[in-house]
Amino acid sequence: MVTLDRALALRSRVEIHALRGELDLARHDLDALAELRGFVPNAIHDAEDLRVVAIVRAAEGDLAAAERLLRDVIQRAEVHRQPELQAQATRDLATVLSRAGQHVEAMFPIDPPSGSKRPSGPEMHNGFPLASLAISAA
Repeated sequence: MVTLDRALALRSRVEIHALRGELDLARHDLDALAELRGFVPNAIHDAEDLRVVAIVRAAEGDLAAAERLLRDVIQRAEVHRQPELQAQATRDLATVLSRAGQHVEAMFPIDPPSGSKRPSGPEMHNGFPLASLAISAA
């Protein structure tokens, strides 16, 4: 349990450092996380770790790599039935796509396999405003 708590704390610190632009500190904590994970391999935890690696790549300006990593995390989360991780990675992907100047709708196929239409624009639920995806100027 201590290892899981330490990994969660390291992932959180990586994310905070990356968002603050403290990339050296973020990379240091990523290295510590990788070392810790070497002792406890787990597909779900690996996907969670990969999400913060993507955040660091985005902070470094490598938006294409961040997008690829986040799409991989979303797929892994779906396979392992981890809806919270899938939602976090989807939120992060929307932010990356927005920063790259792409429309958030590019995240989803035009014709989903189920044939259903995803809500967008005025159909979108008011509880999830697109403004929450904006990057803080602070």
